[in-house]
Amino acid sequence: MNRYITHSAKLSEKAFEFWRKFRDRFKPLENYIFYYLFQFPPSVKATETFKLRLKSFAKTFGTEKIAVEFRHESWFKSDTISFIKNLGLTFVSIDAPEFPAYVFKTTEDIYLRFHGRLSWYSHVYTEVEMKQILKKVIKCNPTRVFLLFNNDHGMLDGCLLAIRTFRQLCPEAKIVLRKSRSKLNSFFIE
Repeated sequence: MNRYITHSAKLSEKAFEFWRKFRDRFKPLENYIFYYLFQFPPSVKATETFKLRLKSFAKTFGTEKIAVEFRHESWFKSDTISFIKNLGLTFVSIDAPEFPAYVFKTTEDIYLRFHGRLSWYSHVYTEVEMKQILKKVIKCNPTRVFLLFNNDHGMLDGCLLAIRTFRQLCPEAKIVLRKSRSKLNSFFIE
């Protein structure tokens, strides 16, 4: 997602027209897109004002293929998770230094980003850490799981470990791999 929408305009009315143009440019690829990721900066708190913006955006554009990722602790409370769920948005679960293994299911899917357990963008996940996280995912009983590794240092190793671990924990799952540029950095599971 373009940072203007999430970081500058922060879903204000200005962002709406920009989103329309952005989305229209991707219409030819619509069948290949699972989600548009709206990643908000840590400065975006779960205030009533921002919740109204999010609600207005969801009402105007719908919630299909919209995943929202927050980095402020105010979003990781049961009432705000329920708010996101009631809007019909996919809340992006994260594993990061301030948010270890925060796994939430607000739609049928789980969208989980691995940012690094001990430091942002530079972490090699252990088998114990991976198993802990993926057990939480499986316990939520999602229809599909999207796992993305935003972790330059251990991205490939983490992704391969997640595949092996998921196959051990859930052997009946269908695993689909995706590449970003020339690196394997994500896969989704049905």
